[in-house]
Amino acid sequence: MLVACCWMLGTPCWAARSKKAKTRLYRNEGSGFCAQVPAKWNGPAEVRSHPGGRFDAPMDDASITFALSPNEPRSIVLGQKDAGAQMASLDDYREAIPATWRKDPTVRDVKMADEESTTLNGVPALHIELAYKRGRAAWRYEIVFALSNDKQYAVEFDASKHSAKRYENDFQQAVSSFEFQCSANGR
Repeated sequence: MLVACCWMLGTPCWAARSKKAKTRLYRNEGSGFCAQVPAKWNGPAEVRSHPGGRFDAPMDDASITFALSPNEPRSIVLGQKDAGAQMASLDDYREAIPATWRKDPTVRDVKMADEESTTLNGVPALHIELAYKRGRAAWRYEIVFALSNDKQYAVEFDASKHSAKRYENDFQQAVSSFEFQCSANGR
């Protein structure tokens, strides 16, 4: 039934399952974007490689990160060290994102779990889900990625497998509330 509902409404199924949680507004003053984040999560912590913020679940192994980078070489999402050439379209990221994760020496067994076209605040976007191992634990990484005004925007979710189900609604709320240019009063 959910699949039929998602298909008829044109909404990605992963986004349609969300429940509204208690949130607070995160606004990146320098870049102008904003989104709702879980009220009890810690953050924002600065993201060193690009403007954005990282929020961590209290006492758990899950995070939501917002990232913004100019669409230029070496600025691809995640703060990874090697990005390759400038990306011209979302299709360029279908292989680049998993390949970037495979270069990370702290993870192994990176596999594409899901991938679909979607939107981020009305802009065409790509949703990718990866499964990987960190140490002996299974982890899940999701990213909703969009190109707008010559910038790369990403909303990322990274969680251990046991925490992912507990916090996926928080990630979905962050994605569904994301705005590229936040209004003066917050929304």
